[in-house]
Amino acid sequence: MSLVVLGAGVSPFVRKVRAFLAEKGRSYQLEMVNPYAPPQGWREISPLGRIPALRDGERVINDSSVICQYLERRFPQPPLYPHDHGDFARALWIEEYMDGGFVPTIGSRVFQALVLQPLLTGKPADRLEFTEVRAVEGLRETYVAVGERNIHVGVANGLTNAKVLLDKVLAGQEQFHVIEVMACPGGCVGGGGQPYPPEGVKVLDPELLRQRAGALYAIDKSKTLRKSYENPAVEELYQSFLGGPGSEKAHKLLHTHYHARLPRGIR
Repeated sequence: MSLVVLGAGVSPFVRKVRAFLAEKGRSYQLEMVNPYAPPQGWREISPLGRIPALRDGERVINDSSVICQYLERRFPQPPLYPHDHGDFARALWIEEYMDGGFVPTIGSRVFQALVLQPLLTGKPADRLEFTEVRAVEGLRETYVAVGERNIHVGVANGLTNAKVLLDKVLAGQEQFHVIEVMACPGGCVGGGGQPYPPEGVKVLDPELLRQRAGALYAIDKSKTLRKSYENPAVEELYQSFLGGPGSEKAHKLLHTHYHARLPRGIR
């Protein structure tokens, strides 16, 4: 039987199911469903109106976690859930924590407000500039007000600082909603592709990096189009070639895969 995932590719819940199917080595079709403007009869497929849903022949399964457990039984090899009872329970708890705790907090206030809602509804994001987290050196921790929530953000400039930040998280000393890691201090403005500064100025002089970043912020602020999803060229690309945001072709061409590199960690 053919498998069909119904939902929008930008949804983290849809992506979870798609990743699960990829790990299982199962082919499937993605049928786009906009939860903000669902097709007629969608409630008959998904009683709560949510995405994703999975169609397996005549059978329809709802809820990403239920879908994943269904697929685990439907296609037992390779197993993706732990065999040990305790480990299995912990895996389910982590899944529920992400689905019911983390994603609702970040999703509704950050991802949905800044990415999903503008993409699917055409309504502009309320805010574009988050100056609280701009930095060119060291570590930066701050709270950013998004709606009624205070989002704890950690920014690490350079991989050495990234290790310091992640060690705090692993030790339970800090908890963040969002972590940004820039391999180069200040981001690409401190990368190896930048021109060498005048004689007497250090390559990674923080003031030089601030001036470069400030110039980019000023250029961006002066632009008429500041949101990628409002760019006519991007819109035309999705309409004429990619087949819409989150489509199977867009996912194949615009996404990459990450693999563990051993030994783990930054030393």
